[in-house]
Amino acid sequence: MSTIDSNKTRRLREALKGIFEESGLRPEEIMRMVEYGSKGYNTHFSPYRREGFEVSYALYFLPEHIPKVFILLNELQKRFTDRLRAIEEIIDVGCGAGTAAIAYSIFFEKTGQLRLIDREKRFLKVAMDILKRFNMENIKTTRCDYVNSDIVSALPSLYFFTNTISENINRLDRIVSLINRILVQHSSNMIVVIEPLSKNGRDAMIKLRNEFADRVLMPCISPGACPLIKSDNSVCQYSIRQDISKSLEVVVSSTHRMAKFYYLVLSSEMPENQSNLFRILQYPSKRPYGFDIRVCNQKAIGELRIKTSSSLENSIINQLSPNDVISLDPSIEISTNRPVDFARFKSGLIRL
Repeated sequence: MSTIDSNKTRRLREALKGIFEESGLRPEEIMRMVEYGSKGYNTHFSPYRREGFEVSYALYFLPEHIPKVFILLNELQKRFTDRLRAIEEIIDVGCGAGTAAIAYSIFFEKTGQLRLIDREKRFLKVAMDILKRFNMENIKTTRCDYVNSDIVSALPSLYFFTNTISENINRLDRIVSLINRILVQHSSNMIVVIEPLSKNGRDAMIKLRNEFADRVLMPCISPGACPLIKSDNSVCQYSIRQDISKSLEVVVSSTHRMAKFYYLVLSSEMPENQSNLFRILQYPSKRPYGFDIRVCNQKAIGELRIKTSSSLENSIINQLSPNDVISLDPSIEISTNRPVDFARFKSGLIRL
């Protein structure tokens, strides 16, 4: 699971608090704007355009959305460091309050060129305001409807589509075409897609997963057909416990204690298959003999059965979370009726 040090958390909270105090908005007004305005914003002609809605949106939703980006950046940093070093531009597509750009800037502290793309001028402004509080100056903004615009950069870039494709589900074919242009533009390009656990989010992910089966870098371990889609026409979803969001709340004491989302990371170039790597799909399930851990290495989905005999061993297993990638000794068998002894499991385990 991704982590962020307390100093970075404090700095982000101070930035959000400063914007809140400068806005002059009351907490109850912010809550009303969020409640009645969110659905309206997700259309081309928002029925709720009161002054200050973009600030309300940022203060309420950034504590929920930023940790999701941290979770993915954490794995990208651990597994694909060289690829991240090749990136020269970070592009936050349909940026809203700048979730991805802010998260990337905080996580790595130093970035190359940042580009914010959104159709709403006031959202671009609030995103710029937050980023400048972190002394981020190399920022460009593009005000446009990204679905109908040429946003593909000539530089090797990391693109973020965060909670925006599901909002444009009726134009998904055009977005697929855009993503394809991004992937063929440069061999180092990567695309991060994060969507909510909604029907539109699920439909968008299944479409993208099928269209770009040979370009999925994460959560799949290797490219190819997805066993989950084949089994029940679904895709991976994650509800990951994290404590970051609570410490970021400025205005409300919300329920944003779980990062719940679908995601895909697409890449122009794929790594070699790593058959010893497995993605954990669910929290470990307690059994009389120990634990079952549902895992996938794209060839198949199965249960890793672990036999434990002490509270210490149980504690180690309980530290594993959905979305964790583990490397196992190839001799450890998946989906057999015979549990693997904990000592053997631990000796062959690397948590990435």
